Amino acid sequence: MTLRTNNPWHTLARYMPAKRTVGAAMRRASLLLAAYWVVLGLSTHWPRNPVHEGRLPIDKLAHLVSFFGLAVLWARAFGQKRPGWIWLANSWLLLASYAALDEFTQQWCINRTCDFWDWVANLIGITTGLTVSTVIAYAMSRKSPGTALSAGRQLRTPLEAVVSHRPPGNP
Repeated sequence: MTLRTNNPWHTLARYMPAKRTVGAAMRRASLLLAAYWVVLGLSTHWPRNPVHEGRLPIDKLAHLVSFFGLAVLWARAFGQKRPGWIWLANSWLLLASYAALDEFTQQWCINRTCDFWDWVANLIGITTGLTVSTVIAYAMSRKSPGTALSAGRQLRTPLEAVVSHRPPGNP
């Protein structure tokens, strides 16, 4: 059954996402981040096969890509619509600290070493992941499903369209 009314607030409600949908998406992203983080921690401490001990540059690429994924999932789970510098700095410091701890603790694992350049590759992945996530967040926040032209200017949100709507005959 659909409710037909001329109330502008009912029109606005069609554009607003349900709160539980946003909460569910954040819970899913948080669970995915936790699972990824556990797998990342286990994979970086799993004993390496001595047969494959050749120093290939693909190792650094694997570090970069894995920490890029961690940063993107972090931004998706705990990011904001338009992240500010403080959020970015805190996120970067937390993820960089984890990367340093991860590299440092590898020295006590079988056939694993603590490598400074692995940590640098981790930092590049973190920086790139947070940067890409931030750029996407800013680009998505500029697009609104309810944009319309009114008196020669573009309205930014459905709320502004409803609030600025005046019945005919009123100035």
